[in-house]
Amino acid sequence: MKHFHSCWCCLLLLGLSWSPLWAAETGYRLDRAQIRITDIESLRRGANIFATNCLSCHSLGYMRYNRIGKDLGWTNDELRQNVMLYGGGIYDPIITPLAEDAALDAYGVVPPDLTLRARLRSPDWLLSYLKGFYRDADRPSGFNNAIFADTAMPNILTSLQGIQEPVYTEIHGEQQLTGLKTVIPGTLNRKEFHNQMSDLVNFMDYVSEPAKLQRVRLGWKVLLFLFVLIILSYLVKREYWKDIK
Repeated sequence: MKHFHSCWCCLLLLGLSWSPLWAAETGYRLDRAQIRITDIESLRRGANIFATNCLSCHSLGYMRYNRIGKDLGWTNDELRQNVMLYGGGIYDPIITPLAEDAALDAYGVVPPDLTLRARLRSPDWLLSYLKGFYRDADRPSGFNNAIFADTAMPNILTSLQGIQEPVYTEIHGEQQLTGLKTVIPGTLNRKEFHNQMSDLVNFMDYVSEPAKLQRVRLGWKVLLFLFVLIILSYLVKREYWKDIK
């Protein structure tokens, strides 16, 4: 029993490890995601990218369309145009139209709900995963992933990113994947693709904890109030103590 608890603690610590350390151990460096929770335009672009590329297979079952519309300042018509590409009601949860049976037939697994994925994996991991697909003839889809080996997800972003091949480096006597190189360009260059995936990850981070958007906005108001209070308190203190030497 003691040994079991020790193993469990080790696994927990590994799961909570800082992502760059994990990347260093595997030889592949994770990209640093720039989370901008108050950048509404980035969140809007990310929401549209998710609806266009991800919603056909993945749900955001703990999020409702009207919450996104309220937080991102969209009218109902704008919400339908940018996010509700598969219909549904304004107050409905965001559910993929892909049935579980069809998903099992196509991929062998049911694509996971992504509402809390940014909290489970970290934004750095998500960004690196989205950019980490490379050509692998041994996989059923023809692609593998540098971050999540043997992933069942096909590379749906090929047309945008292009096709990459792995770069291996010998580390401690073993060949390890340390990078990716583009062999067939996509419709976007590397910077443009990185920016789009950053917007998508920014949106997914927001979805994983939407209250953070209000919390950050309120935080600046609280700090401003405290700053003004400090100044007023200092002026009152100086007035009361001006005759005391």
